Amino acid sequence: MKKHHMKILDKYIEPIKLRKKRREYRLNDNRRKSVKVGDVLVLVGSKNTYIEVSVTNIQIFNDWEQALKHYWTEDFAYLKISFDKVLEECKSYYENIDVSKFGIIVFDIVPINHELKNARVLLDTNVIIERESYLNTNYELSKLFKWFDKLHMTKFIHEESINEVSRYQDEKVKKPILSKLDIYEKLMSKDNYDDFFNFKLKKYDSNVNSLVDNRLLNQLYTGRVDFLVTQDKLILRKADDLYLQNQVFSINDFLEHIETSYPKLVDYEVLSIRKVKFDSIDLNDPFFDTLKEDYAGFTQWFNNKTNEEAYVFTAKERMAGFLYLKIEECDSSYSKFDPPFEPKKRLKIGTYKADYRGIRLGERYLKIIFDNAVKLKVEEIYVTMFENKRKEITYLIKLLERWGFEKHGYNKSNGELIMVKKLMSYNENKTPYYNYPVIKKNPRYFILPIYPEYHSDLFPDFKLSKESMHLYNENKAHHYALEKNYISGAAHAKAEPGDIFLIYRQGRRHPKKYSSVISGIAVLGEVKEPKNFQEYINLCSNKTIFSVDKLKNFYDSKNWKKVIKLINDVSFENKVILDNLYKFGVVESGKGPRPFHEITREQFIKIAEKGGIEWERY
Repeated sequence: MKKHHMKILDKYIEPIKLRKKRREYRLNDNRRKSVKVGDVLVLVGSKNTYIEVSVTNIQIFNDWEQALKHYWTEDFAYLKISFDKVLEECKSYYENIDVSKFGIIVFDIVPINHELKNARVLLDTNVIIERESYLNTNYELSKLFKWFDKLHMTKFIHEESINEVSRYQDEKVKKPILSKLDIYEKLMSKDNYDDFFNFKLKKYDSNVNSLVDNRLLNQLYTGRVDFLVTQDKLILRKADDLYLQNQVFSINDFLEHIETSYPKLVDYEVLSIRKVKFDSIDLNDPFFDTLKEDYAGFTQWFNNKTNEEAYVFTAKERMAGFLYLKIEECDSSYSKFDPPFEPKKRLKIGTYKADYRGIRLGERYLKIIFDNAVKLKVEEIYVTMFENKRKEITYLIKLLERWGFEKHGYNKSNGELIMVKKLMSYNENKTPYYNYPVIKKNPRYFILPIYPEYHSDLFPDFKLSKESMHLYNENKAHHYALEKNYISGAAHAKAEPGDIFLIYRQGRRHPKKYSSVISGIAVLGEVKEPKNFQEYINLCSNKTIFSVDKLKNFYDSKNWKKVIKLINDVSFENKVILDNLYKFGVVESGKGPRPFHEITREQFIKIAEKGGIEWERY
């Protein structure tokens, strides 16, 4: 369908929610006379706010009085101002002589929703090469192609893409790609450049590559395809100018758009740990052999827990992690402990085993333990173990000691070591890691912005409710780590260990005040400025999303050497958008927070309340 581009009339009509617009009023000049029923209008509001609508009916009136009065009740009652006031405002838009000459044209309109099912998708050359190359390792792209099939989308390639691949000099790359192009529908150009299309793109270079980009965009602009997927940033910028950004996407953005549109088809459980009933777990799995060996009554104990739950982790269809927790009230007996416990509400780590050390599974289980301790408001956490029986116990003890567990004594009945973590007060002489999840008194509060492509990869617990889950099907160490590393080149102000950081996910799409959000809270562990590259790598190992090569680039640039070590704390129930930060006076309107943007406690409380968490803990 041909598109006609118009501006929304004025400050009175602009506040109408675009998705609910039913009519558009215009001077019936020569340009608008060309619009026909079935054509598409792009109604543009404030910057980056627009809607495409289809024209369903056209009426022409002699003057404003007739046009407005005809639909007054339906279209303007919400303004809570008089008919005469609206009439006066509208009359100021066009000269009386023009209205007398042309009249007022009224378009009946309905919003256009770009349906994903059965859509026609044009794939840019860079997407085809990435998909069909023998070097393809792009998980997101593979996931996107599965969605194409699931939604019965038709995949198109343009003749220019075929020509571009054919010109490749590297035969090793070219031949395999050309041999696979038959699976795509071929799109031969039928270019139709109208005045608006040419006007919007005339500011760009007219080299060969840019002209090819224009041909691809024109197929979308004229309605021959429904979507265009590209990794070309210039095409994405041109799409913004043409009001096509709702139809032109990068690979990751299109995947996010699809999975947001079909949330019921996506697994929203974060990472690979699941809480399951004991009776659904295979006790014959070799994973349990060491537990059966260490504890003579383990099998009977396990079978008695039929209706209770445990946190399990599986890898390659094998059990690799198991955690069982038990709440113990103040009247529990500890007569076999030396020294015995005083009466307190405790969380007992009944069984805790993690074989998958490479992905920091032990830390993920600690996160689960601490989350339960906070929720249940216990005073202590404790665990018992045979300290010298296996090497993995040595690793576990070191891990627990770093996070505040201390050796308390022994179980007189079997010789097990007892380790306890106290949760009633913050020890100023210890690190935030030792104290966590207890928060220090009078912390300072900061906002830490993170690019959207890094945010949920580093903080999977903080993902947005409508955000794609495709990142979390891989077991990567930084996903599971309780401690996260943020690489920075900015000054960290006066932030000190134990201070509170609000994690701010910068928005992908406009308007940013709605897509940028505070997603959760982290506690500052420490700030490190390594003296050499090896120390830099050692600090970042398995705790950051970046590869060694990427870290080397950061280090060599001399700008990104600072390592901000954060403790993954809590995700907001309700993400707090940037527009809320404007209303709370946290950020200047029209701007975004800078790294280490400090806020007051009062502002933190407003944000935390809006986020749906108990701010008293902080």
